[in-house]
Amino acid sequence: MSEIFRKIQEATQDVADRARDVAEMLGVSAGEQPPEAQRAAEEPIVSFRDVELAFDRPILRGVSFDLHAGATKIVLGGSGSGKTTILRLMLGLLKPDAGSIRVDGTDIASLDEDGLRRVRLKIGMVFQEGALFDSMSVADNVGYRLVEDAVAEDVVAARVAEILGFVGLGAHADKGPAELSGGQRRRVAFARALAPGPAIMLYDEPTTGLDPITATTITDLIVKVRDLDGATSILVTHQLRDAFNVARSFVRKQGDEFLFERIEDFSKLAGTEFLMLREGSVVFEGSPHELVSSRDPYIREFLS
Repeated sequence: MSEIFRKIQEATQDVADRARDVAEMLGVSAGEQPPEAQRAAEEPIVSFRDVELAFDRPILRGVSFDLHAGATKIVLGGSGSGKTTILRLMLGLLKPDAGSIRVDGTDIASLDEDGLRRVRLKIGMVFQEGALFDSMSVADNVGYRLVEDAVAEDVVAARVAEILGFVGLGAHADKGPAELSGGQRRRVAFARALAPGPAIMLYDEPTTGLDPITATTITDLIVKVRDLDGATSILVTHQLRDAFNVARSFVRKQGDEFLFERIEDFSKLAGTEFLMLREGSVVFEGSPHELVSSRDPYIREFLS
């Protein structure tokens, strides 16, 4: 772990410790805390078990899946199938009506906001449209969460420069979002999510509205974060081209260059699984090869 990461972790831990001290001084509960280092190495880092959620209609119906550290789960499905709802549940923005959700060994369904914050510190989120602050520069957008967590100014500056270089936007630090292209704004959103060094990355339709070439730069970033940072990822998308690009691409760093390899034989792919939802239910979970080989009529129609 780099010295920058170590300082960031120490700063964010200091913030959490100060919040507990203030709560104790005021005589109020600091909230239930996720147990530290509770997850055994062989346990999944994300686990859904029989998760149900409904509003005016059922949204999720008995959804179960596991995601192990360093792996990628690509969630497919039509509009309204419940894809993005999975991400909202993981972040604690929604609570399930039934079932359990564990993130890094912590059952998040019963946590209050203080407990959820500690879990969210482990997660980076890339929103569908980027969701940048228009009044802030690129650098300030990327460093926003670190500043909020009271990380030292020099550490923030070093991390922002490092991560902007990683996403290929080092020369754009002082620009505003309005001065960037759509693809560049999406890369800034990536940089902001990556800045705190999260163990888990969530991507909500990150290539929506982008042309194929720009979309490939985004999927290549997802691959870089997976292969070089070791992040565990959930990608929600309805773009099959981009989903398969993530599954079949691998990257390694040689000097200052990133070398990509694309594997066309899906039977040789590992590390990425697909999950398909239909009307809130899981209708498929498996490897890329199993997905394209499925004879299920709905899956065949979706892939056509």
